[in-house]
Amino acid sequence: MTDTVDRIAQDAALAHPGLLGRRRARRVSGTLRVHVIEPRRHGWLLAFREVWAYRWCVSYFGLATLRKRYRRTWLGAVWVPLKPGYNVASKLLIFGGILGVSSGTTPYPVFFLFATAGWYMFFETAFWSSRSLEIARPVVKRVELPRLPILLGALFMGFVESFIYVVFALLGVLYYFVRAHHLYLNITHRVVLLPLGVMFLMMLGLGVGLLLSSAAQRARDVRFALHFGMSFLMYLTPVLYPLSKIPNNWRPIAELNPVTGAMEMTKDGLFGSHELTIPAALVTVVATLVLWVPVLWFFHHRDVRARLATT
Repeated sequence: MTDTVDRIAQDAALAHPGLLGRRRARRVSGTLRVHVIEPRRHGWLLAFREVWAYRWCVSYFGLATLRKRYRRTWLGAVWVPLKPGYNVASKLLIFGGILGVSSGTTPYPVFFLFATAGWYMFFETAFWSSRSLEIARPVVKRVELPRLPILLGALFMGFVESFIYVVFALLGVLYYFVRAHHLYLNITHRVVLLPLGVMFLMMLGLGVGLLLSSAAQRARDVRFALHFGMSFLMYLTPVLYPLSKIPNNWRPIAELNPVTGAMEMTKDGLFGSHELTIPAALVTVVATLVLWVPVLWFFHHRDVRARLATT
């Protein structure tokens, strides 16, 4: 652990000097290069410059979070596919089998697996980004690092979990293609909505982390409340059922959910379902802007003040 922290300290010392206000001088080709100490500033542009200067933190803390999740387990990496596999089997049995939820012309397993992949892209990113500062606390105490690249490392958890469900979904598509000679994926010009929906799912998840990570670092209540809230939010999001199955008088409530618009973008891009509505898309866009514009400014402002207080 000490060697790892020392390596991080060396990398941090070589980072962009204008961002952290450090003095750096070294000889390059016989000349002395001097960087002047500057006061720390905060803002959106400087926050993204820090992300680029410390981009190695994203992969480092992303892998550290992945290792922490399965540390002190007997099965180890076996849990990576085992947990999603159990989730798929149980929900398909209940909702696709016992309750017989209809998904229109698309087989329910294919519909459910792709929708679940999108949901866990949002959920895992939100949950682990809110815990990112808590997990990185032992390193941050010894090395001065910006917090935003650490938080972005939570994208690893979202990608890993979502990738497993996508693999299950593609196996389901292959099964129905061999059985029924039908692809069940309507790849048209609306496929451009697929990457757009995935982008909004990631940004919404990271936005939740921006909002809650500082508080979650101080109290575990935030983590517990977030887990309960996400469990309830999943049933308000068209993951287990299509949006068209919601009664008309209840549909505005589902469209007020910011995740609904992003989910419908991904499903519309895959299945051409044409269920994406303008109100749902607007709520998603507005919620993303609210989470990223003022919350990112406040998050970086607090980050700069915290690093000033420790120097």
